[in-house]
Amino acid sequence: MADPGSPDPARSSSSMSKQSLSLKGHSKSKRISSTPVPSDISLDVPEVAVEKEKPVSEEDVSAEEVDSYTKRLREAFKQHLALSGISKESWTEESERALDKFISDTSVRLLIVYHDPFTGLRVDYAMPAQVVEQMSFLIRAEDSIITEESFRSSVQFGSMRGGAIEGLLRLMNGIHTPQVTLSTAWPETAKNNYSVELHRFITKLTDSRCRHLGITVLYVPLEALQHRPEEAVVNKSLVRRLEMVMIHWTRQIKAVLSAQFESDMGDTSGLLEEISFWKSRCADLDSISKQLQKPGVCHIQAILQLYTSTYIPPFCELAKQIQVQPSTYLLVCVCP
Repeated sequence: MADPGSPDPARSSSSMSKQSLSLKGHSKSKRISSTPVPSDISLDVPEVAVEKEKPVSEEDVSAEEVDSYTKRLREAFKQHLALSGISKESWTEESERALDKFISDTSVRLLIVYHDPFTGLRVDYAMPAQVVEQMSFLIRAEDSIITEESFRSSVQFGSMRGGAIEGLLRLMNGIHTPQVTLSTAWPETAKNNYSVELHRFITKLTDSRCRHLGITVLYVPLEALQHRPEEAVVNKSLVRRLEMVMIHWTRQIKAVLSAQFESDMGDTSGLLEEISFWKSRCADLDSISKQLQKPGVCHIQAILQLYTSTYIPPFCELAKQIQVQPSTYLLVCVCP
Protein backbone atom coordinates (compact mmCIF):
# COMPACT_ATOMS: atom_id res chain seq x y z
CA MET A 1 0.00 0.00 0.00
CA ALA A 2 1.45 3.22 -0.88
CA ASP A 3 2.25 5.87 1.56
CA PRO A 4 -0.25 8.66 1.24
CA GLY A 5 2.47 11.24 1.97
CA SER A 6 4.80 10.04 -0.75
CA PRO A 7 4.06 10.89 -4.28
CA ASP A 8 2.79 8.39 -6.73
CA PRO A 9 5.65 7.57 -9.07
CA ALA A 10 3.43 7.12 -12.06
CA ARG A 11 1.40 10.15 -11.36
CA SER A 12 4.46 12.10 -10.49
CA SER A 13 6.12 11.06 -13.66
CA SER A 14 3.08 11.94 -15.67
CA SER A 15 2.61 15.20 -13.90
CA MET A 16 6.25 16.08 -14.26
CA SER A 17 6.16 15.17 -17.88
CA LYS A 18 3.15 17.37 -18.57
CA GLN A 19 4.66 20.22 -16.65
CA SER A 20 7.93 19.83 -18.48
CA LEU A 21 6.15 19.87 -21.79
CA SER A 22 4.20 22.87 -20.71
CA LEU A 23 7.34 24.69 -19.65
CA LYS A 24 9.10 23.71 -22.82
CA GLY A 25 6.21 24.98 -24.75
CA HIS A 26 6.26 28.28 -22.92
CA SER A 27 9.97 28.65 -23.20
CA LYS A 28 9.90 27.75 -26.89
CA SER A 29 7.13 30.20 -27.45
CA LYS A 30 9.13 32.90 -25.76
CA ARG A 31 12.23 32.07 -27.76
CA ILE A 32 10.33 32.23 -31.07
CA SER A 33 8.71 35.50 -30.24
CA SER A 34 11.94 37.05 -29.00
CA THR A 35 14.12 35.83 -31.86
CA PRO A 36 14.36 38.49 -34.67
CA VAL A 37 13.08 37.52 -38.11
CA PRO A 38 15.85 37.10 -40.65
CA SER A 39 16.03 39.87 -43.24
CA ASP A 40 15.59 37.48 -46.14
CA ILE A 41 12.27 36.21 -44.88
CA SER A 42 9.17 38.36 -45.28
CA LEU A 43 6.05 37.87 -43.31
CA ASP A 44 3.15 38.89 -45.52
CA VAL A 45 0.09 39.47 -43.49
CA PRO A 46 -2.98 39.61 -45.73
CA GLU A 47 -4.98 42.78 -45.30
CA VAL A 48 -8.70 42.85 -45.46
CA ALA A 49 -9.70 45.02 -48.45
CA VAL A 50 -12.11 47.66 -47.27
CA GLU A 51 -13.78 49.59 -50.09
CA LYS A 52 -13.79 53.25 -49.19
CA GLU A 53 -15.75 55.97 -50.90
CA LYS A 54 -13.28 58.08 -52.88
CA PRO A 55 -13.79 61.83 -52.66
CA VAL A 56 -13.97 63.90 -55.87
CA SER A 57 -10.41 64.93 -56.57
CA GLU A 58 -9.31 68.36 -57.75
CA GLU A 59 -8.00 66.78 -60.94
CA ASP A 60 -11.47 65.50 -61.84
CA VAL A 61 -12.97 68.95 -61.22
CA SER A 62 -10.28 70.70 -63.26
CA ALA A 63 -10.72 68.19 -66.10
CA GLU A 64 -14.42 69.00 -66.23
CA GLU A 65 -13.68 72.72 -66.25
CA VAL A 66 -11.12 72.35 -69.06
CA ASP A 67 -13.54 70.25 -71.09
CA SER A 68 -16.32 72.81 -70.60
CA TYR A 69 -13.95 75.66 -71.49
CA THR A 70 -12.82 73.88 -74.67
CA LYS A 71 -16.43 73.33 -75.70
CA ARG A 72 -17.24 77.03 -75.26
CA LEU A 73 -14.21 78.04 -77.31
CA ARG A 74 -15.13 75.48 -79.95
CA GLU A 75 -18.63 76.93 -80.23
CA ALA A 76 -17.19 80.45 -80.50
CA PHE A 77 -15.11 79.32 -83.46
CA LYS A 78 -18.06 77.63 -85.14
CA GLN A 79 -20.16 80.77 -84.87
CA HIS A 80 -17.60 82.68 -86.95
CA LEU A 81 -17.57 80.16 -89.80
CA ALA A 82 -19.77 81.65 -92.51
CA LEU A 83 -20.53 78.47 -94.43
CA SER A 84 -23.93 77.66 -95.87
CA GLY A 85 -25.28 74.14 -95.65
CA ILE A 86 -23.28 73.30 -92.49
CA SER A 87 -25.15 71.97 -89.45
CA LYS A 88 -24.19 70.50 -86.07
CA GLU A 89 -24.41 67.04 -87.58
CA SER A 90 -21.76 67.99 -90.12
CA TRP A 91 -19.11 68.11 -87.38
CA THR A 92 -17.46 64.75 -86.74
CA GLU A 93 -15.13 63.82 -83.89
CA GLU A 94 -12.20 64.07 -86.29
CA SER A 95 -13.07 67.58 -87.42
CA GLU A 96 -13.62 68.74 -83.82
CA ARG A 97 -10.24 67.30 -82.80
CA ALA A 98 -8.63 69.26 -85.64
CA LEU A 99 -10.34 72.41 -84.37
CA ASP A 100 -9.20 71.72 -80.79
CA LYS A 101 -5.61 71.31 -82.01
CA PHE A 102 -5.72 74.72 -83.66
CA ILE A 103 -7.04 76.22 -80.41
CA SER A 104 -4.39 74.65 -78.17
CA ASP A 105 -1.32 74.41 -80.43
CA THR A 106 0.37 77.80 -80.92
CA SER A 107 2.46 76.43 -83.81
CA VAL A 108 -0.68 75.97 -85.97
CA ARG A 109 -1.43 79.40 -87.43
CA LEU A 110 -3.89 78.65 -90.24
CA LEU A 111 -7.19 76.77 -90.18
CA ILE A 112 -9.28 76.18 -93.31
CA VAL A 113 -12.86 74.89 -93.08
CA TYR A 114 -14.80 73.94 -96.20
CA HIS A 115 -17.34 71.47 -97.50
CA ASP A 116 -16.11 68.67 -99.73
CA PRO A 117 -18.87 67.21 -101.94
CA PHE A 118 -17.51 63.68 -101.40
CA THR A 119 -16.20 63.58 -97.82
CA GLY A 120 -18.33 66.29 -96.18
CA LEU A 121 -16.99 68.94 -93.81
CA ARG A 122 -13.20 69.28 -93.92
CA VAL A 123 -10.98 71.01 -91.37
CA ASP A 124 -7.38 71.41 -92.59
CA TYR A 125 -4.28 73.43 -91.77
CA ALA A 126 -3.53 74.36 -95.41
CA MET A 127 -5.38 75.64 -98.46
CA PRO A 128 -7.35 72.93 -100.29
CA ALA A 129 -5.75 71.59 -103.45
CA GLN A 130 -9.05 71.54 -105.33
CA VAL A 131 -11.38 74.41 -106.17
CA VAL A 132 -14.15 74.84 -103.59
CA GLU A 133 -17.32 76.93 -103.76
CA GLN A 134 -16.87 78.47 -100.34
CA MET A 135 -14.53 78.22 -97.38
CA SER A 136 -13.81 79.91 -94.08
CA PHE A 137 -10.34 80.65 -92.75
CA LEU A 138 -8.93 81.49 -89.33
CA ILE A 139 -5.45 82.94 -88.84
CA ARG A 140 -3.74 82.96 -85.45
CA ALA A 141 -1.49 85.83 -84.45
CA GLU A 142 2.08 84.65 -84.04
CA ASP A 143 2.74 82.83 -80.74
CA SER A 144 -0.65 83.86 -79.36
CA ILE A 145 -2.66 81.77 -76.92
CA ILE A 146 -6.35 81.69 -77.78
CA THR A 147 -8.75 82.26 -74.90
CA GLU A 148 -12.34 83.44 -74.68
CA GLU A 149 -11.13 86.90 -73.69
CA SER A 150 -8.43 87.21 -76.38
CA PHE A 151 -10.35 85.52 -79.19
CA ARG A 152 -10.98 88.64 -81.29
CA SER A 153 -7.51 90.08 -80.79
CA SER A 154 -5.59 86.86 -81.47
CA VAL A 155 -7.61 85.37 -84.36
CA GLN A 156 -8.47 86.83 -87.75
CA PHE A 157 -11.32 85.14 -89.56
CA GLY A 158 -13.16 85.49 -92.82
CA SER A 159 -14.71 83.60 -95.69
CA MET A 160 -14.23 83.26 -99.42
CA ARG A 161 -17.02 82.51 -101.86
CA GLY A 162 -17.50 82.37 -105.59
CA GLY A 163 -14.68 82.74 -108.08
CA ALA A 164 -11.03 83.41 -107.43
CA ILE A 165 -11.17 87.12 -108.27
CA GLU A 166 -14.07 87.83 -105.90
CA GLY A 167 -12.44 85.90 -103.07
CA LEU A 168 -9.05 87.51 -103.61
CA LEU A 169 -10.57 90.99 -103.68
CA ARG A 170 -12.38 90.40 -100.38
CA LEU A 171 -9.17 89.02 -98.88
CA MET A 172 -7.14 92.03 -99.98
CA ASN A 173 -9.67 94.63 -98.85
CA GLY A 174 -10.68 92.88 -95.64
CA ILE A 175 -7.38 91.56 -94.29
CA HIS A 176 -4.21 92.43 -96.17
CA THR A 177 -4.74 96.12 -96.91
CA PRO A 178 -5.75 97.06 -93.32
CA GLN A 179 -2.68 95.25 -91.99
CA VAL A 180 -0.38 97.20 -94.28
CA THR A 181 -2.13 100.55 -93.87
CA LEU A 182 -2.51 100.50 -90.09
CA SER A 183 0.85 98.93 -89.33
CA THR A 184 3.52 101.11 -87.72
CA ALA A 185 6.27 98.49 -87.87
CA TRP A 186 7.17 99.05 -91.54
CA PRO A 187 10.04 101.34 -92.51
CA GLU A 188 8.55 104.45 -94.14
CA THR A 189 10.34 104.04 -97.48
CA ALA A 190 9.41 100.38 -97.82
CA LYS A 191 5.79 101.08 -96.88
CA ASN A 192 5.50 103.92 -99.42
CA ASN A 193 6.93 101.81 -102.25
CA TYR A 194 4.75 98.84 -101.41
CA SER A 195 1.60 100.97 -101.07
CA VAL A 196 2.01 102.21 -104.65
CA GLU A 197 2.05 98.68 -106.04
CA LEU A 198 -0.73 97.63 -103.66
CA HIS A 199 -3.06 100.36 -104.96
CA ARG A 200 -2.29 99.47 -108.56
CA PHE A 201 -3.02 95.81 -107.97
CA ILE A 202 -6.29 96.37 -106.10
CA THR A 203 -7.42 98.91 -108.71
CA LYS A 204 -6.96 96.40 -111.54
CA LEU A 205 -8.50 93.64 -109.46
CA THR A 206 -11.55 95.80 -108.75
CA ASP A 207 -11.93 96.61 -112.46
CA SER A 208 -11.72 92.93 -113.40
CA ARG A 209 -14.32 92.02 -110.80
CA CYS A 210 -16.79 94.75 -111.79
CA ARG A 211 -16.37 94.39 -115.55
CA HIS A 212 -18.23 91.06 -115.40
CA LEU A 213 -21.09 92.76 -113.59
CA GLY A 214 -21.29 95.66 -116.02
CA ILE A 215 -20.68 98.31 -113.35
CA THR A 216 -17.94 100.82 -112.56
CA VAL A 217 -16.54 101.13 -109.05
CA LEU A 218 -14.25 103.96 -107.95
CA TYR A 219 -11.56 102.44 -105.72
CA VAL A 220 -10.98 104.41 -102.50
CA PRO A 221 -7.73 103.49 -100.68
CA LEU A 222 -8.04 103.01 -96.95
CA GLU A 223 -4.98 105.12 -96.16
CA ALA A 224 -6.66 108.24 -97.57
CA LEU A 225 -9.23 108.10 -94.77
CA GLN A 226 -6.64 108.00 -91.99
CA HIS A 227 -5.55 111.66 -92.34
CA ARG A 228 -7.27 115.03 -92.38
CA PRO A 229 -6.68 117.08 -95.53
CA GLU A 230 -4.39 119.49 -93.63
CA GLU A 231 -2.21 116.57 -92.50
CA ALA A 232 -2.30 114.68 -95.79
CA VAL A 233 -0.99 117.52 -97.97
CA VAL A 234 2.26 117.53 -95.99
CA ASN A 235 2.94 113.91 -96.98
CA LYS A 236 4.14 114.15 -100.59
CA SER A 237 4.27 110.36 -101.05
CA LEU A 238 0.64 110.03 -99.96
CA VAL A 239 -0.42 112.87 -102.29
CA ARG A 240 1.25 111.15 -105.26
CA ARG A 241 -0.59 107.92 -104.52
CA LEU A 242 -3.90 109.75 -104.28
CA GLU A 243 -3.19 111.51 -107.57
CA MET A 244 -2.60 108.11 -109.12
CA VAL A 245 -6.02 107.02 -107.84
CA MET A 246 -7.71 110.13 -109.26
CA ILE A 247 -6.07 109.57 -112.65
CA HIS A 248 -7.62 106.13 -112.71
CA TRP A 249 -11.04 107.54 -111.77
CA THR A 250 -10.78 109.99 -114.67
CA ARG A 251 -9.97 107.18 -117.10
CA GLN A 252 -12.87 105.10 -115.83
CA ILE A 253 -15.40 107.92 -116.33
CA LYS A 254 -14.02 108.72 -119.79
CA ALA A 255 -14.32 105.07 -120.78
CA VAL A 256 -17.98 104.95 -119.70
CA LEU A 257 -18.81 108.16 -121.58
CA SER A 258 -16.93 107.12 -124.71
CA ALA A 259 -18.75 103.79 -124.74
CA GLN A 260 -21.99 105.73 -125.09
CA PHE A 261 -20.92 107.54 -128.21
CA GLU A 262 -19.35 104.45 -129.77
CA SER A 263 -22.67 102.66 -129.30
CA ASP A 264 -24.50 105.43 -131.14
CA MET A 265 -22.39 104.76 -134.23
CA GLY A 266 -22.41 100.98 -134.05
CA ASP A 267 -24.90 98.47 -135.46
CA THR A 268 -27.53 97.12 -133.10
CA SER A 269 -29.16 93.74 -133.08
CA GLY A 270 -32.61 95.12 -132.43
CA LEU A 271 -34.74 97.56 -130.53
CA LEU A 272 -34.96 95.48 -127.32
CA GLU A 273 -31.21 94.98 -127.22
CA GLU A 274 -30.69 98.70 -127.73
CA ILE A 275 -33.04 99.55 -124.86
CA SER A 276 -31.32 97.03 -122.61
CA PHE A 277 -27.93 98.51 -123.44
CA TRP A 278 -28.99 102.08 -122.64
CA LYS A 279 -30.65 101.01 -119.41
CA SER A 280 -27.47 99.30 -118.22
CA ARG A 281 -25.38 102.34 -119.21
CA CYS A 282 -27.80 104.66 -117.45
CA ALA A 283 -27.62 102.54 -114.30
CA ASP A 284 -23.81 102.56 -114.44
CA LEU A 285 -23.65 106.34 -114.82
CA ASP A 286 -26.15 106.79 -112.02
CA SER A 287 -23.99 104.54 -109.82
CA ILE A 288 -20.88 106.61 -110.61
CA SER A 289 -22.80 109.81 -109.82
CA LYS A 290 -23.71 108.45 -106.39
CA GLN A 291 -20.14 107.28 -105.74
CA LEU A 292 -18.84 110.78 -106.48
CA GLN A 293 -20.91 112.03 -103.54
CA LYS A 294 -19.62 109.44 -101.07
CA PRO A 295 -17.39 110.62 -98.18
CA GLY A 296 -14.31 108.67 -99.35
CA VAL A 297 -14.27 110.19 -102.84
CA CYS A 298 -15.04 113.67 -101.49
CA HIS A 299 -12.26 113.33 -98.91
CA ILE A 300 -9.63 112.51 -101.55
CA GLN A 301 -10.93 115.33 -103.74
CA ALA A 302 -10.61 117.75 -100.80
CA ILE A 303 -7.01 116.66 -100.15
CA LEU A 304 -5.97 117.19 -103.76
CA GLN A 305 -7.83 120.49 -104.02
CA LEU A 306 -5.98 121.74 -100.94
CA TYR A 307 -2.77 120.57 -102.57
CA THR A 308 -3.83 122.35 -105.80
CA SER A 309 -3.19 119.22 -107.83
CA THR A 310 -3.27 119.59 -111.62
CA TYR A 311 -5.52 116.53 -111.87
CA ILE A 312 -8.42 118.19 -110.07
CA PRO A 313 -9.82 120.38 -112.95
CA PRO A 314 -10.30 117.57 -115.53
CA PHE A 315 -11.79 115.30 -112.89
CA CYS A 316 -14.27 117.95 -111.72
CA GLU A 317 -15.30 118.62 -115.33
CA LEU A 318 -16.09 114.95 -115.88
CA ALA A 319 -17.93 114.83 -112.57
CA LYS A 320 -20.22 117.60 -113.77
CA GLN A 321 -20.93 115.69 -116.97
CA ILE A 322 -21.77 112.58 -114.97
CA GLN A 323 -24.34 114.54 -112.95
CA VAL A 324 -26.16 115.48 -116.18
CA GLN A 325 -25.75 112.32 -118.25
CA PRO A 326 -27.93 109.84 -116.26
CA SER A 327 -31.13 111.89 -116.71
CA THR A 328 -30.39 112.34 -120.43
CA TYR A 329 -29.80 108.63 -120.93
CA LEU A 330 -32.91 107.78 -118.96
CA LEU A 331 -34.98 109.74 -121.48
CA VAL A 332 -33.29 107.78 -124.27
CA CYS A 333 -34.16 104.50 -122.56
CA VAL A 334 -37.81 105.44 -122.09
CA CYS A 335 -38.25 107.01 -125.53
CA PRO A 336 -35.71 105.34 -127.85
